[in-house]
Parts: sequence; C-alpha cells; structure tokens
Amino acid sequence: MAASVATSCDRLLSRMAELTGTDRADWFAVFKARHGMQVVLAAAGEATGRTEVLTQLFTCVTAVDPIIAAGLRPRYVDVSESSLAIDPALAHPDARTLAVVAQHTFGIVDEIETMALRDAAYKAGALLLEDSAHCVGRMARDKEGMPLADVSIHSFGVEKVLPGVYFGGAVWVSPRMGDPTLRSSICTALSSLPELSARTDRACRRYRNQMRVFTRVPHAVSVAMRESEARRGTFEPAVADEERRGAVRHEPCLPSAWVSDQATAALGGLGSNEAQRRSCVAAYLGVFGADPATCPLPLPADVRTLAADQPLLRMPVFFETTELAERAIAATAALGHYAQAWPRPLLLPGVLDPTPYGLGEGTDAWPVSTRLSAGVVGLPTDIDPAAVPALAQRMLEIAREGR
Repeated sequence: MAASVATSCDRLLSRMAELTGTDRADWFAVFKARHGMQVVLAAAGEATGRTEVLTQLFTCVTAVDPIIAAGLRPRYVDVSESSLAIDPALAHPDARTLAVVAQHTFGIVDEIETMALRDAAYKAGALLLEDSAHCVGRMARDKEGMPLADVSIHSFGVEKVLPGVYFGGAVWVSPRMGDPTLRSSICTALSSLPELSARTDRACRRYRNQMRVFTRVPHAVSVAMRESEARRGTFEPAVADEERRGAVRHEPCLPSAWVSDQATAALGGLGSNEAQRRSCVAAYLGVFGADPATCPLPLPADVRTLAADQPLLRMPVFFETTELAERAIAATAALGHYAQAWPRPLLLPGVLDPTPYGLGEGTDAWPVSTRLSAGVVGLPTDIDPAAVPALAQRMLEIAREGR
C-alpha cells in the first residue's frame, strides 16, 4: 500500500475508532461499503461452507448485491413496522445461514430487536452483520455498552449522513467474535485489498461537478450522459446498471487517499450534523406526535418512540397510497426541500433482472415491506429545524386530502 493511502486510511479509521469507542486495529477501510460486505461474506462463506444470508427487501440493491457477488443466496425476511429492519419473530436462521443482516434503516437503531436478531443468529451458529450505512459511527449495543454485531458496515457514500462525501466505507470486525479462526480469515481478506485505480480516483474527484451538470440538463440527456461516461469509466454512479443485475461494480478495493481524506474531514463535523438531525426529528414528532391516535399519517407508535432521540438520515412517513406519497414529495420540493421515495420500488432503484435476486415471482411474500414501500416518503433532516413544522403540516394536509 502506498504511504499516502496507508496514512490517509489510518487517519480515517482512527477517527472511526474514536467516535465509536473501539480499537483502531479492528477497523478496515474500503472504497465502498458494499465492497466491505462482499469481502466479509466471501471470506466467511469460504471458511464455513454456509450458503445463505438473511436480509430484507426494504433496502437498496447495493445491500443485496454483495451477497450475490460473494456467491451466496439472499433469503428475505419481512421487516418489523417499528424498526423497519428484519422482524426477529420472522427470522429463522438454520444450518445454511452464514449471517443475519441487521439494517438500521434511516438510522433507526433498535437495540432490543437487534439483540433478538443476534440471539437468533447465534443459535444457528451464524454471524450478525450490522448495516450502519444510514448512521455512520453508530452501533447497536448491549446493556454493558458493547457492540452487538460481529461485523459492522459503515458508509460515507452518496446521500448518506456525511454531507459532500460520495465514496468510502469502513468495516469493524468484533474482537469478541466466537470463532477466532473465522475472524482471522475475515480480517486477512479485508487487509489484503488492492488500491483504487488512478482512473476511478479521477472519476471520484469529478463526481460533484458532473452531478451539477447532469441535474441541469433535460432528463433524457442526463441519462444518456451518465451511461456513456459510466461505460468509459469517467463517471462513478451511485448505483450502476450492473448493480441492478446482481453484480458489484469494481473488484473490492481500498479508498484512495483523496477519498479517505474527504471522509475524515466530514467526520470532524459529525457532532453538529447529528445535533441538527436530532432537532429536525424532534420538530417532526412535535407535529406528527401531537395526537398519535388521530394523526392521518400512519407512523407506527414504536417508530415515534425509537426516533425520538436519534439523528435520523431521513424522517420516514408512510402515506396510504403511492399517489399521495408522490404528491408529498412534490410538495416538499415546492417548499424548497428534497424528499426521497426510499425505497420505492423495493430494492431501490429497481432490479433489471429479478433472477439473481430470487424474485421471479415478485414480492408478494413480504407484505409489510411491500405495503410500506408503496407509501414511504423520507423527509429531510439536514434542514433548518425551524422549517420543519411548515413541512410537517403540509404532509398532514396531503394525508387528510386522501381520506
């Protein structure tokens, strides 16, 4: 590893260790969080011979692609309405199960449900893999404050917690993993990644300016430009077409020095970033939670409770129909803000080939995920908290108009 890359990665990982109260030696840098997941699962699968990973459909394709790219089979479990993560009551890992994924959707960390998922995984001899892509630097912990997961994946990528950072990820491997030999195999694989190519590093540096251009030209022109530059390797898309077919773009690799330095700098402002998000969440709940019994937005009571003091990436609300949800997104834009239909469709932005994902018969077998995805809107938490009440009231108006 070149000295500059090693030094920059070390700064980044030292910062992650400081933020989480963990040991620097247990952290590993990756170009993308999905790379880290792929490497972990491939190494663990080879070491154990297990073939399946329990995961969810209420997510992005890039959270499932690493499972497929590692030569494993995703087995989907419906989500809990309170945590928007795998419902522990429906998770039944067995002797084929390599890992159970605990995804902190929108940054909602439900430690009780995560503990239940860990217990289920451990009974089957499987790993608990924590997906902290939406809450970088945060981990589910037990009553003693120790991290629950065997492996924790963190993302610095597009539309995640860190503003102005588009690439990079970090992987923590628990020193308390039950099988030391398996842990050694995972750590060795993560320690052996090649460096990012100079060509891709140049594409990363151009990303911000490219997006400024793409968002200012007609949609059809923008799509054509993105596809053309992605094929040439001069544009690094957040989700590439091959990643909608069950593959992962690039072989897993390290972040460049530039990518690592961008993430490290942004982590310096994480405290104020999270404080703003907490204030926004509190402001949303001040409107939505005033009278939960009569609130026209079907926000489960447990989501209100869990979100109350958490710096969510987005504030999730659920409309009764997709049409209402799309109206809500348009209304948010009219007020000068950006809301997401995340994840609609399931496995956002939609698979181009359902076969690798095992979805040839559709998604009706996961009714909670399907219903929530149809009406979900992720409201912004990175805005001035003073602007939240007007936005929240507009959401309530739209919900009432649909009744």
